[in-house]
Amino acid sequence: MSKPTLFFSHSSKDKDMVLAIKNKVMKYTSGTLEIFQSSDGESIPFGTNWIHKVEEGLKEAKVMFVFVTENSISSGWIYFEAGYAYSKGVHVIPVGVGVSVGDLKAPLNLLQGFNITSSDSLNNFLSIINREFNYQFQPQFTDDDFDGILSQVSSVAQYIIPFDQIVQSIKFELSGMYYEKAGEKKARDTESMFEQIKVYLDKHGIDYSLDKLYGYGHEKGSVLAVQGIKLVYDYVKKEDEYGTISVSISPYNFERSFELYRELAVNCLENFATWVHLRLKPEYDYMKVDEDCAALLLDNSGWFSLSKSRVGRFDCNKLKLHFGVFDMGSHKETDYVLGTSFNLEEINARSIIELVSKLYELKLIYKK
Repeated sequence: MSKPTLFFSHSSKDKDMVLAIKNKVMKYTSGTLEIFQSSDGESIPFGTNWIHKVEEGLKEAKVMFVFVTENSISSGWIYFEAGYAYSKGVHVIPVGVGVSVGDLKAPLNLLQGFNITSSDSLNNFLSIINREFNYQFQPQFTDDDFDGILSQVSSVAQYIIPFDQIVQSIKFELSGMYYEKAGEKKARDTESMFEQIKVYLDKHGIDYSLDKLYGYGHEKGSVLAVQGIKLVYDYVKKEDEYGTISVSISPYNFERSFELYRELAVNCLENFATWVHLRLKPEYDYMKVDEDCAALLLDNSGWFSLSKSRVGRFDCNKLKLHFGVFDMGSHKETDYVLGTSFNLEEINARSIIELVSKLYELKLIYKK
């Protein structure tokens, strides 16, 4: 009995990257599949009739993964292979590498695919193989696999959807007053927390800048900047209130900055994390209609589920966080943000980056 067959459609310029993926898929599926890769020198031996062999490979294949890159789009050959495969009843799945499948034009944009942005997104290959061939392979791709695959291309940066191209700011606030679940009002000593941050940075030899907070109405306060993070302690004297610590993290070098914030939060801020607000750059926007968002997430039940506590809020169990698009503006002006909440011990910066990439792939975040 012949093995199930996959067809990898791609530009010859992306051969090394696609071959690295092929080898990993073969390894993680224990050799139970045949994978036809048109330019690897094995699926089509050199010196044979190339087009004839492609046709033969497509006759055997049940699933075609179309690797969409700047190289393959410019060559146009993937459109021929994808169209031919689709006409023969092959399940065609676009895979964005540096080019989002959400930005494709017809006919490829009519097909559901995914973008390679992390190790978890690579596990989509195994999920699709399980669904198509009734297998039960567990997710096995690792961060090292992801880094190794991208090392096969000349420029790693061009093969990742740039987080800093989409996101303008990441901000959140630690209030001196808060309510416990039982409804009891509590106070935090945010001034001492801010001082602990300076002590921690000095102890670990991490350079930072510090200044007084000036302006009308500020009783006292300070501004601290360190490695892509700005922390502002602000105290406005009111009855029964304490100061707040506002945190802003740059989208540039976000992984490094967020990891430092995790250190500060665990050691100085009572492991604090609450709703983190991501604002997009002006050329991007959010899907804001609740039912449209739910509809777009419907086919990704392995990733998302509806929150039982609030309309417009969603759970992402795969990344262990919650999110929703909220209007933070006044009644005169709108100010939409992507709000995310999480436990700092369960996520890292890649979780947030991958959430943004996935929402972009599904068009819940889109270019205007």
